[in-house]
Amino acid sequence: MAGTNPISSELFKSIPKGVPVTTRHMQLRPGQIVSGKVLELYPNQKASILLGNQQLTAQLQAPLNLHKNYWFQVQSVDQLLRLKVIVDRATDKRNQGVDVLLKSMGLSPIKNNTEFLMKLIDLQIPFNKESVKEAINLLDKQANKKDAQSVLTEMIKHNLPIKHSIYSALLTKKSTSLTEQVTSVLSDLSGPKHLSKIETGLRQQLELLQNNTTDFELIELLALKVSKGEKSIFNLFKLAGLIPSTVRFEQWEQRWMNWQQAANNSDLQVPFNIEEAKVVEALQQLKGKQLFLSPLEQQHFLKFAKQSEIIASEFTNKNQINQLKELFQRSTELQRVYSKLSASDQSLVNKWLKEPTINSLYQLVPTVKNLANSQVSQGIDKEITELLVKSSMGQLTLSQNPRDQFVTQLKYFLNFSGLLYENELLNNAQNQTNDNNSLKSMLLQIMQNGSSINTKSIESLVHLLNGIQLTALQDNDAMLQLTYQIPGNGLGLSKDLELTFESQKDQTNQINPDFCHVIFYLQLEKLGDTIIDMHIQKRMISMTVLNDQQKVESLLSQLRPTLTDGLRQLNYQLSSIQFRNMTLDEEIKPKSDRVTISSKGVDYKI
Repeated sequence: MAGTNPISSELFKSIPKGVPVTTRHMQLRPGQIVSGKVLELYPNQKASILLGNQQLTAQLQAPLNLHKNYWFQVQSVDQLLRLKVIVDRATDKRNQGVDVLLKSMGLSPIKNNTEFLMKLIDLQIPFNKESVKEAINLLDKQANKKDAQSVLTEMIKHNLPIKHSIYSALLTKKSTSLTEQVTSVLSDLSGPKHLSKIETGLRQQLELLQNNTTDFELIELLALKVSKGEKSIFNLFKLAGLIPSTVRFEQWEQRWMNWQQAANNSDLQVPFNIEEAKVVEALQQLKGKQLFLSPLEQQHFLKFAKQSEIIASEFTNKNQINQLKELFQRSTELQRVYSKLSASDQSLVNKWLKEPTINSLYQLVPTVKNLANSQVSQGIDKEITELLVKSSMGQLTLSQNPRDQFVTQLKYFLNFSGLLYENELLNNAQNQTNDNNSLKSMLLQIMQNGSSINTKSIESLVHLLNGIQLTALQDNDAMLQLTYQIPGNGLGLSKDLELTFESQKDQTNQINPDFCHVIFYLQLEKLGDTIIDMHIQKRMISMTVLNDQQKVESLLSQLRPTLTDGLRQLNYQLSSIQFRNMTLDEEIKPKSDRVTISSKGVDYKI
């Protein structure tokens, strides 16, 4: 279990709690210490206090002086904020105030301690006595005080436990990249040394991430999945039309078992005449039909498709069609489905809504039925991704479409890196299964079981995955922020690709695709540091490209028609695209880690 491992035990406890998204306002909690200035005094020991950039009315437990600065401890954050004065005198002098506060917490006002506390104050980060004492204790043991202060500040800012394992994870993420760590572990796994089964599996996973090549045999992979009794691959092949719909799972399983038990199965016909080329083609077609619906949206869409088919086949009066139209327009889930349809399919729906006749319904039903019945579950989608990435022909097909390649590689890394490792362990424990073949799972098994190879690089990669896991999701009541970081080699890049995705939540607490903010952080071979900043409002996209090379502006003009057409096919419209000089821009600062893309001419198109 993850809880027994020193690196992941703290993650196991803290990750499910979530991390509050950073907003313009302080996220105050009982026990936190904040610096505040008294702006106005009211009767009954109430006052208007300026905390950071927030002006709040608070209930105080002691009389204060007007326009003076104090250190407060938050007592409660109910309808009325209640504050307790920690130091009983005003602290107008900055250094003096910090020294007094350190002493009140039982800490020595030495240089490192003072600098760390002043950093928290400058960044307007509320803190409590225990977290500061634990952070300073960790800080004392670090050689690089600057990096340590930066990491510990983020830990307090996001209310993470001040534990060495979490500190190491965030420090590793700050100082290295996935591409570097994957290369390091692969170097340790190379050479003539004998590898265990789990080490061989790890090497295969890392090679997929590093250079997008594979030595997996698709047929052998299918046979392995069947031997494990996995029904999802059986359901996928039926849905993709690769095996007859009349075949039962028992028949499917028996045919594969017979094939595997044959003395020389290479001379035998593969069960159901399955061929790699046909599998890849069918999976690509099925993937192209996916609308990526939530389970609730999929449920409503299937119900709508069945009702439409019944009314079309048993039509008696126009009221039936009007009621179906009313259902479609009232349903939030169906409206979300509509927003994900292609432009041509939306046009078909619009025609039916405008003229709700039996003839327009006849035209709509085949498309709706086909789409609804083609949607796959999350488990089957995971199978599609794995087969395409691990198949040499699948990789070749993906490489011909950069957008598909990017999305598939991103999904593959999210599915199999182990970023959801702790959550999957909990699910497996509840379902009494032990099916976790993720990258992180393999790394932890090698560390726990011992290995003849150098485990220092393996430990560093685990730390990095933990750091990515800790910072991947930030969530609050109104907004959702996701930060993705994936190795760039699978996309022909030499460094990691990073992107940040921010979205408003809709009424069902889900991502709202009509109101988003997406930022790509890239270091391109020919263009250098590049940031692509996309604002989406009501499916209108305004895009800004930041770079230091003036020739980018002319490249954007050349690419605009292609970009406009591509977005139109996804039901988005490009409202504006502009170029800004990155060095002169103050609004968006480039990150320290960048990705390099190797290609010819224009570096990469997404």
